[in-house]
Amino acid sequence: MVNSRAIVLIGMPVSGKSTLGLLVARELGFAFVDLDRRVEACEGMSIPEIFARHGVEAFRRSEERELAAVIALPRVVVATGGGVVEIPGISELLQGHRIIHLHCEREEALQRLLAGPRPLQSGHGEQHAQDLRDAQVAQYDALSRRRSALYHELGGTPVITSGTTVEAALEACLTLLRK
Repeated sequence: MVNSRAIVLIGMPVSGKSTLGLLVARELGFAFVDLDRRVEACEGMSIPEIFARHGVEAFRRSEERELAAVIALPRVVVATGGGVVEIPGISELLQGHRIIHLHCEREEALQRLLAGPRPLQSGHGEQHAQDLRDAQVAQYDALSRRRSALYHELGGTPVITSGTTVEAALEACLTLLRK
């Protein structure tokens, strides 16, 4: 049953949290917050800059502070960053809110991830581009191993976003919310 509690989307990078979060919010008449964009706005710099200047722990503290602020708002859908599940005490913070775990199968997730700006465009050559792609795949796999159980603990049965249309994934989210 959809109520005024926050709806929080969790999942690995490129699982569709921002895209589906916006669509779910529109469908329900809720506000939408992309937590990564909010943290960037509050910190006055991009997430990579926050990581480089202040470290991952400072980013997680900011992320936790902003998440606590937005879930206190009525009728809001929040697209979290992929690592929100690594915040100590996150399950207590999100207790009582609706959690939707979005899952994209590895192969499609890697296609989405690698479809971004190509390292070849940097002018460093084919080998450099392959090294960067390999590093992205290794990083994705390490994150997936570390976070997989955390997503399942928080979100239960995932909504699969690979091998389907955005419309079908949206309907799966809405069906889950109606239960």
